[in-house]
Amino acid sequence: LPSDGCKPSGHGGQLEPVPGSAPGEMDQLGDLPVHRYGPASGAKWLLWGHNIFGVESGRAREYCARMAAQLNVTCILPDFFRAAPPNFLLAIVASTLGGLLASPVPTWVTLQADWEDKLVPYLTAAGAESVVVAGTCYGSYLGVHMSASPLVKGAIYFHPSHPDSMANAGEDEAEVYRQIGSPQAFMDTPDSAPSVRPSGLASQILQTVD
Repeated sequence: LPSDGCKPSGHGGQLEPVPGSAPGEMDQLGDLPVHRYGPASGAKWLLWGHNIFGVESGRAREYCARMAAQLNVTCILPDFFRAAPPNFLLAIVASTLGGLLASPVPTWVTLQADWEDKLVPYLTAAGAESVVVAGTCYGSYLGVHMSASPLVKGAIYFHPSHPDSMANAGEDEAEVYRQIGSPQAFMDTPDSAPSVRPSGLASQILQTVD
């Protein structure tokens, strides 16, 4: 399991290759690039939500190939940043200054169209009956919003950072949780928000997995 959920490109050693694993293919959904590992059609899919550094960070693409091979699912890695991850320093400054400076990090106001208008039709046309989301850091922000869809049957997040992302975007974290109908697992770390820890807000509202 990934321990480098919020690391830049090149962090971590090379994973051992999985025999028979595919290198991945690119599906273009309008302006949204999607890295796909596994068949273009099937019932079971896994969507990897990348961190703030984008699809090339850490070992995200290697993990996708590994999970596709080992779990016998199709794993997709959508590039929500369109190959241009936001300036991380600028994002920190924007967060500190609040409304005085627009954050370069996309919020659900813009990302919702990627999910509802591009990815859901893409998955449905491919025969997807169940989708599981795995999110690292910023990827948990993507996952909890996507989990409002009945297509998503569960999600797991490593170093979940969505509470801060939601606060910065002026979103109601509790209301987002109330829209979710599938089990969620929060792999919190020492710096995680209290709301994603055991007995926190998330576990009070959701069906959670320890």
